[in-house]
Amino acid sequence: MRQKAVSPIVLLTAVMAIIHSSKHPTMKRWPPFLVLLPLLLAGCGDPAGPGEPWQSIQLDERLVHAYTGYGIDLLGELARQSPRENVFVSPTSAAFALAMTYNGAAGETAAQMARMLGIEGMTLEEANRANQEWLASLADPGREVELSIANSLWIRQGFPVEPAFLQRNQSFYRAEVRQLDFNSPSAVGTINGWVNQSTRGKIPTIIDGIDPLDMLFLINALYFKADWTHQFDRRRTQPAPFRLLDGSTKNVPMMSQEKKFPYFRGDGFSLVALPYGNGRFSMVLALPDANSDLASFYATLSPSSLQSWIAGMNGEIRVSLPRFTIEWEKTLNETLATLGMEDAFVPGRADFSGINPQQTDLHISELKQKTYLRVDEEGTEAAAVTSSRVSVTSAPLELRFDRPFFL
Repeated sequence: MRQKAVSPIVLLTAVMAIIHSSKHPTMKRWPPFLVLLPLLLAGCGDPAGPGEPWQSIQLDERLVHAYTGYGIDLLGELARQSPRENVFVSPTSAAFALAMTYNGAAGETAAQMARMLGIEGMTLEEANRANQEWLASLADPGREVELSIANSLWIRQGFPVEPAFLQRNQSFYRAEVRQLDFNSPSAVGTINGWVNQSTRGKIPTIIDGIDPLDMLFLINALYFKADWTHQFDRRRTQPAPFRLLDGSTKNVPMMSQEKKFPYFRGDGFSLVALPYGNGRFSMVLALPDANSDLASFYATLSPSSLQSWIAGMNGEIRVSLPRFTIEWEKTLNETLATLGMEDAFVPGRADFSGINPQQTDLHISELKQKTYLRVDEEGTEAAAVTSSRVSVTSAPLELRFDRPFFL
């Protein structure tokens, strides 16, 4: 299937957040609203920007549709599991970590992963090339946006891995591959140091320790920072009442400005886009009506409806938006299994023979994500890290001649 130029509308959501409440000191119990930070959102500003032209983006539309649908499903399932908690997930970060791991999957394990990601209609080569083109399209986001997507593989020293598996991840995902002595006291710090550097210090760690049964870690790190095209004046930020889930109100720091933003009025909700820099990237916010809720919004949310709503942003509206910072972490095993990716987490059923055909008990023991989001008068800073921890059920027998021995 030939690639097509993507129309100037929403693509591939980097982060999705449902804001209910938080223990974070800058963000109390706020009424629920939805935050979408697409990795690409053209059409909400001058595509050329002030002196900064950019090329039309070429992506495989199957990947765009697949990952948008998978992201919506992932957010919806997390919201269902934790209906009164904040959810701030990065479908993009999880997708890259899973895509790298998928290159070592086979049989029903691979089929389930493909269905969950929505790429079952693509060959492994097609999916890899589509992801490669996606990464390439983001390599130059412009002077006003800082965007970094980094991938890495950390392999237990001495554990044999199929060369084709490594080659694909290096070639298509620009993954840094490191053999590491997992028994060394410095191993955890080495991996977390890469995470900390890749997220500009916003997410310092992703693993707490390394088990003797852990054979490799496949890690994605995403970092985004950009100023609003039209910044909020800090002098206008004032305490303002917000209606809580129980109907009461609480004062929060509310930003506001006179500039009008692209707006869509839907059935029971409103959608607004706040552009960054030259308009290639925007944050999209969805707010249910006072007599509606996010569940009703989910019922109408799909890749095609989201695309249609953003394409239909013809009106303009003033915006008042809370200033907030939020951090979130979650082990996604149960969530992804519920979405159909079951076998990958089950020793004996998982098939990762593409990583090591002799090690039949390889499985994902932990798929963990941490995220960070700051929204203020100047702009947005966001980071996400996803770690796919691949383990065995019993350590391979080994004689370590690290003390006096007979020859």
